[in-house]
Amino acid sequence: MAQSNVDIIRGAYVAFARQDMEALFGAFSPDIVWHTPDSVPWGGTFKGHEELGGFFQGVGEALGELRVEPDRYIDGGDVVAVQGHHRGTAPNGNDYDVEWVMVWDLQDGKVVKFEEAIDSAPILAALA
Repeated sequence: MAQSNVDIIRGAYVAFARQDMEALFGAFSPDIVWHTPDSVPWGGTFKGHEELGGFFQGVGEALGELRVEPDRYIDGGDVVAVQGHHRGTAPNGNDYDVEWVMVWDLQDGKVVKFEEAIDSAPILAALA
């Protein structure tokens, strides 16, 4: 039986949590388009695995400790929406807890598009 799209996205969060980038990128189409708001220093639009690798490196450098904690999955078939929190400690020692919504578009069992909406004010305050 084929994996559901929600299961694929759950697996991506689990792979990220254990820092298994090979498994994480295995869920993504080679032509993925990834967008994080420009209101955060690591934000922008990234296309393909190579650019996305740079995005994840920038996030790690900017945020220090990062836990991506999904709270709710919404199954829309080829679109999966997830509500959750980014929690952690910035490199300067400040803690942060930020709400987000992530929308994942899938095609043939691979993520082809990602959009994140994030409450950037608390994270920017923690980084200051």
